[in-house]
Amino acid sequence: MIENQTSPAPQAGPLAGMTSALKRLKDRAARFRLAGPASRVEFDADIGLLRLLETANEAIVRRAVRMDPDYLDFEADGRVLWHLCLSHADVLEAALLHRIQAETIVLALREAQAGGDEAPQLLAIATEEAELARKLVETARARNTPLFWTPRQHELKAGWLQLEELSKEVRNWDRQEAQVLLEWLLEMAALCRIVEGSVHDYVDLADLPSVELPADCTGEEIYALDLEGNVIVGCPLDRKEARVVPLAACYWAFPGRHWTS
Repeated sequence: MIENQTSPAPQAGPLAGMTSALKRLKDRAARFRLAGPASRVEFDADIGLLRLLETANEAIVRRAVRMDPDYLDFEADGRVLWHLCLSHADVLEAALLHRIQAETIVLALREAQAGGDEAPQLLAIATEEAELARKLVETARARNTPLFWTPRQHELKAGWLQLEELSKEVRNWDRQEAQVLLEWLLEMAALCRIVEGSVHDYVDLADLPSVELPADCTGEEIYALDLEGNVIVGCPLDRKEARVVPLAACYWAFPGRHWTS
């Protein structure tokens, strides 16, 4: 018996209810091999096996990425698992019936597709159930089986998409609250560290939307002025330095004014 000690067993409940669902999967797979792939909407979304593996896969990816998991899109991996459930339900069912955790199954499938030297989950399964491990490898590498996305691919795709959205927000800022603009810029900076990019590739910090500064203001270190008279000062990409203050408090921006000895 192989168990993943790092996570609870989502499939620990009775498997009897899943058996009929798996039978339907197998019957559909036989039909779809002849008729060609069906669209996702034709598939019963509440099939227990598919949901079990999808949940396990999401948990694996969420733990591996450094960004807000809400940014992630698991549609690509969902197509992989849907295909596997349709075409190889018997192997997946056998793994569950051997009390192998869902995350262990997904990790083993990922390892088989990666084909690298390190495959701890596959080795652990093979220690107890060598034939099952062999079948999982065949399942993962079967012809026309789509590939899982790596956590890094998920991270990069989500980061790039969110950066594009945030850059639109920055360019279309309504000049109402400087603090909102600053939070967008700080979020972009955090994402760029993850995707190894630069905020300057998305927005021009020297030309941010802003209310026009007073004529006698030098504007040094001032990045944007809102309609309430508040400005972003300091480095807008460094949370330690960036801040929002009233423009009137920036005595250094008005030569000869607000100067105290």
